[in-house]
Amino acid sequence: MRKLTFVDFSHKSRRKLIQYRKLYNAGKLDQQIIDSMKEEGIDYLLVMKKPSDQKKEELLSIANQGGDKPSWKTKLGRFLAEITCSKKNNYDHEFTNLLKTIRPEWFPQNRIEQEKNRLLDLAKSGMPRPLKNSKDYHKLEYYTCPCKKGFDENFYAEIVKIRPDWFPSVRTKQQKDQLLEMAKNGEKRPSSKNTKLGKILPCYLNPNSRSYDQVFTEEIKRIRPDWFRS
Repeated sequence: MRKLTFVDFSHKSRRKLIQYRKLYNAGKLDQQIIDSMKEEGIDYLLVMKKPSDQKKEELLSIANQGGDKPSWKTKLGRFLAEITCSKKNNYDHEFTNLLKTIRPEWFPQNRIEQEKNRLLDLAKSGMPRPLKNSKDYHKLEYYTCPCKKGFDENFYAEIVKIRPDWFPSVRTKQQKDQLLEMAKNGEKRPSSKNTKLGKILPCYLNPNSRSYDQVFTEEIKRIRPDWFRS
């Protein structure tokens, strides 16, 4: 029979294993009890292990099997936080490094980098801006909005350069700059039927539009009064 490990046991069996450990710690583990343990497939060495060793074994098992990171609301999740935080007294450097190699996404800094790289990949792929209320949308807002705690100026500059159309304010500025450049170069007013700039131009020039820009309108009028139809 294969000798079982702590993670193989059900909740009820683990309680029994803990009882055996208490007997061991109290020096009351006699031969009869040891024989009973063997019949149940319980490893005697497992009983001798510290509770912290068993929890680490359980965490490694979850990590290797692709399981979710234990929630901080659980005892195992709180234990994980204790032994993987360098500021804690119970910090285990070797175990933390091992766990990082198996499940890097369990660690905040690694997760942040992965989330940013995912957003950059989405931007480069030409896909539309993530839908509102989606996870990617909230992450994008978190890292690119100056009012957010996670704002990253360098990341913002990089992703805006790739996909300015994802950011309304940036897109608007680019459109206005393009229109001003066309006006200064003596080009015809862009067609509202055939071009995107032609369709958006009236939104910036019409006082009844939500996108109306008085300063932009006055500048265009100064450069190209012929763009304004009677």
